[in-house]
Amino acid sequence: MPWLGDASESLPAFPGAEGFGAVSVGGRGGKVIRVTNLNADGPGSLQAAASVSGPRIVVFDVAGVIRGDLQIKHPNITIAGESAPSPGITLVGRIVARPQNGQRLHDIVIRFLRIRQKPVRGHTGDVIQLPKSERIILDHLSLAWGNDELIDIIHSSEVTVQWSTLEESDPSGHSKGEAHNFALLSAYPLSGNISIHHNLFAHNSRRNPSLSPYVENKPADFRNNVIYNFKQGLGHDGHKPVAGINLIENYYKRGPNSESIELFEFSDQGKYFLKGNHLADFGPVNRPGDVGFFSSFRIGVSRQGELQENEFPVATVQTDDAVTAYLKVLSLAGSFPRDRVTRRTVREVITGTGSWRRGGPAEPDDDWFLSGMQRQSKREDRDGDGMPDQWEQQKGLDPDRDSANQLMANGYTAIEVYLHERAELLIKGPRERGTIELAID
Repeated sequence: MPWLGDASESLPAFPGAEGFGAVSVGGRGGKVIRVTNLNADGPGSLQAAASVSGPRIVVFDVAGVIRGDLQIKHPNITIAGESAPSPGITLVGRIVARPQNGQRLHDIVIRFLRIRQKPVRGHTGDVIQLPKSERIILDHLSLAWGNDELIDIIHSSEVTVQWSTLEESDPSGHSKGEAHNFALLSAYPLSGNISIHHNLFAHNSRRNPSLSPYVENKPADFRNNVIYNFKQGLGHDGHKPVAGINLIENYYKRGPNSESIELFEFSDQGKYFLKGNHLADFGPVNRPGDVGFFSSFRIGVSRQGELQENEFPVATVQTDDAVTAYLKVLSLAGSFPRDRVTRRTVREVITGTGSWRRGGPAEPDDDWFLSGMQRQSKREDRDGDGMPDQWEQQKGLDPDRDSANQLMANGYTAIEVYLHERAELLIKGPRERGTIELAID
């Protein structure tokens, strides 16, 4: 592997990466491994690519539906869903950490995947489960149908979840025999420096999110998110946060299951900074001690906590006001092209409809998942370095020689620059249209 120098570690994971997880290098400088089929495992599969040790960037020659859980066994991995031809990749299963030899996973970058968990009964299942890991960034993912949480990052640090959709956690089948359709859990020792921004949380009852940073001076930052049809917003579930928590410019909207809501379940020993948070049809909700007086709105706050006058210092995130964030998130969050699940979810947020449920057949076939999305063929790549020949020629690279790790003028490797351009193309249309209505057609 070529030595990229210290400068590569100062670059964000990709342009637009923000928050604490932006420092992740993923598989930068490592092997480029191509996924050449949609099998659950075996040669050419996504699982085979993820199982390789050492830094690696996983790209896709194929598009469609992969059925089976994906295990991440080694650190330093980039899973570049943006590399797939249209309609992209749908994983029917989960992504779970399975570190080998007691190692702690680190430097994980996952972008542009749709993950829909298959039905499970009698046990728990998080859609993404990355405990005891560090330097993670999850970007432009569309997650649905977990029957515990959609994201579990307990004991983990230096994490960003951004521009993703956390939808329809499954209210049935949990081992506890009760509705456990929760969204995101970050807690337990080692957890801290967590950034959650510009995400859509929709049709999840609780843990929207559950944040309890345990490491002193390693806060959690929750800003510019949209939370819809919920029972509880921020929660702790008995955990005692040690570091502070920012709640900044988030947009809350009640839905059909939100007759009585608890915006914030504060811990008596927790410290919180609130600014610009907005509840649709109500207004600002930044003084939790006052919210409980509005009983006619059935808005509750558990405990008072200690409110701070100043924001806790965190890694930089470009911050919008709550209403602007609402518009941007509904237009730009999630994996593109959006599938029928996310398209419907966004419509339901706009129209105030929908419910807690698994919004699809018990066992959807591939055509159901890919309905309404255009299909493309893979572009020619003679040297198999993950970059199409035409693109390499445009950049002055040799299409007959592996140029993936050649450094470019901006400090990124050639394969990274190609992937950045692919990602930008996926969101260019929704960004230029600029309206929610057009973005969800």
